[in-house]
Amino acid sequence: MVWTTVSKAAEAERDEEGEFNSATSSQEAISDMIRNVPDQEKERDLMGGARLTMGCGFTRTMITGSVSYCAECGNLSLSCAGLKATLLLRWYSTQVPLQKGIHKMRPRFLCSSLPTGLMFGVFLFLLRSVSTQKKRNLIHFLDNGGNITLKGPDNPESGIVVWEWEPHSGQGIQTVLTGSRVDKHWTIQWGDGWRDRDKNQEVDVDATTCNLIIKNNAFKWAGFFTLTKTQPMKQILKQYEIFGIKVEASPQHPLLGSDVTLSCTISRLSGTVSLHWRPMDSSQQNMSNTDQIRLNNTVYLMIRHVTVEGGKLYVCEVQENGKIIQTSNGNFNVIADMYGKRHTLYRSSTDHSEVQLVCYRLPYEMGFEVWIWKFSHLKDQEEVIASATLYQPINVSKATFRNRLMTSVKHFNGKDVSVRIVPVLFQDAGVYKCLEGTYLFLTIDLITVKVTAEPSDAVNEGDNITLTCSVSHVTESMRLVWIDGDGKSVGEKTLTVEEKSLSLVIQKAERGRGNWRCGLFHQDLPRLLVPYYQEPSGTTIYFFHQEGYFVLKGPDSPGNGPINLEWRPHSGQQTTKRLATFQREDQRWAVQWSDEYNQIPGLSQRMRADWGTLNLRIRKPTFQVAGLFTWKQTQPGGKILRQWELFGIKDMLDKEQKVRALPVIGIITVLGYLSIKLAVALGLICCSWRMNRSSRNSQEFPGNATNDSKEAVALQTLNSNPDLRDQN
Repeated sequence: MVWTTVSKAAEAERDEEGEFNSATSSQEAISDMIRNVPDQEKERDLMGGARLTMGCGFTRTMITGSVSYCAECGNLSLSCAGLKATLLLRWYSTQVPLQKGIHKMRPRFLCSSLPTGLMFGVFLFLLRSVSTQKKRNLIHFLDNGGNITLKGPDNPESGIVVWEWEPHSGQGIQTVLTGSRVDKHWTIQWGDGWRDRDKNQEVDVDATTCNLIIKNNAFKWAGFFTLTKTQPMKQILKQYEIFGIKVEASPQHPLLGSDVTLSCTISRLSGTVSLHWRPMDSSQQNMSNTDQIRLNNTVYLMIRHVTVEGGKLYVCEVQENGKIIQTSNGNFNVIADMYGKRHTLYRSSTDHSEVQLVCYRLPYEMGFEVWIWKFSHLKDQEEVIASATLYQPINVSKATFRNRLMTSVKHFNGKDVSVRIVPVLFQDAGVYKCLEGTYLFLTIDLITVKVTAEPSDAVNEGDNITLTCSVSHVTESMRLVWIDGDGKSVGEKTLTVEEKSLSLVIQKAERGRGNWRCGLFHQDLPRLLVPYYQEPSGTTIYFFHQEGYFVLKGPDSPGNGPINLEWRPHSGQQTTKRLATFQREDQRWAVQWSDEYNQIPGLSQRMRADWGTLNLRIRKPTFQVAGLFTWKQTQPGGKILRQWELFGIKDMLDKEQKVRALPVIGIITVLGYLSIKLAVALGLICCSWRMNRSSRNSQEFPGNATNDSKEAVALQTLNSNPDLRDQN
């Protein structure tokens, strides 16, 4: 082992002539290092970034470290960060006068001078850097869910430790506290601003164990907490990553029949963690009145027409590698007293949704006789759409809504005069008032949103399509956001009274075309998602499981007679099922769904008929929906008018299985890394053996360099000449 020191002049000389070759011995080199250390300093870092060079033939590994000298004990130590170890040298001759200054030191291991056993030891040393790496402790907690204790050192010794915090919010690393161990207790010095947090009982520390205690688990404490030992060398003792989980409802106290948006947020979303909303009761799997979307670290659940029981039906699951690690209920309190209240509903006219105008009076507040629903979409223009007298049939006006307006009960019972509109059209937007006689009882604002495509009949893959998302009217702070199939925002716009739409130009053949959605946000919360429905040409559609939105166009010349909609699935017994019957009503088509349709959730929750037409709208079809859809005349002869065949594609390795595979990939990566280190170590051992052998051969046969010993001579030359070795 050769130690060399390089002064600035020698460094310059090295730069000109190549590798610096010092003839000084290791004793002289260390003396030169000690000469530059002041007397008054017991320990001084002489070099930040010393280079330990392990070279053999054509391979060289660089490892960064630092050198320090203890004047009191006479020890010179080399700390190698890459190896997480310290090489301690003892030098007894410290009589050389010391001077201030810092010189560079370049320690070098030459493989030609290392025995095979030492080389194998170096290999084991390299493995240690992987096997002893500190494992990060992961903690998931609910907002305001109790206390968390982060344990201090396992084997406390005299010295200084530091607790640091790096929040997930990206505010940078902060020093929480510094602890100095004296006897069996820790002397604590709080970092900037943390003493106030201690006084406010937000954080605390145990003086006997140096455990850090976080109280009340506020979401803001999410981040990395690291315990580091600073003396005699810096070393990470503990590291925790705390994930905060927060569930909120907006509004927290919704009115009966109104809408609610639930949000489930995690402070940092790693690759193995996913968030999901699901019904709390497994028997309530029908979530047709909900929409779910994940944006960044939050998954939202938009619930339409809440009921009193619906305030405790939904739970947010946090899953890691497909396993549930934390849950939180999305509870909210529903207000049943509607008198004098007002709320806003957001509905899509593109996918022909429905709106329920719930007007319900508590039993003990009876005593009225007449109810009136008024609708206004223009200023100073109102229209009575329904009226009711106690114990009499509810009268419904068909002037505007025709057969799209329906009542919840046929006779007015003195409590419930709710009505619903299905499907909702864009022009249905406006203000709806429920009156008790002449007194205003309830007001509902209905805002409608639609998505249109231009041109709608583009057939070439290179054609551009302009998608436009429009809002009926703007009342408060609202914005529109276009979201692609990966859940990423690709365009947004804050709305005004004049600016009420947002356009997006896409390529027809662009990936995820069938998953474009327009989101309406109110006060930074999504209130409505409106998808873009593809209108494919031809007679076949290929779709991925639970992806895409499609319109199946009905027959062009249907005639006037009844038409049956039939479906023959690809899976199961492949028997034909009658799903619906279409009949003419006032120049429009009305649909009556069959019992078979209502008994198949995969169809009834994902398929609807365009109001007044024979077209079908399918949203996120499941693999089981694949099959042949047929429009057929009931008479005469059962003529086939149109057919569509849907082919489902299902990825056998679903998302959860892919997440579970991530740890296996990590293990394979570590094994590959270890294999590389093993190969390098074996190469170093082989190189050392060959050089020693060739050196012995040249000593046994001096001056007789035959053809058999040319290789040994060449290797010896490379070993003795650094310039030639580096060039090779």
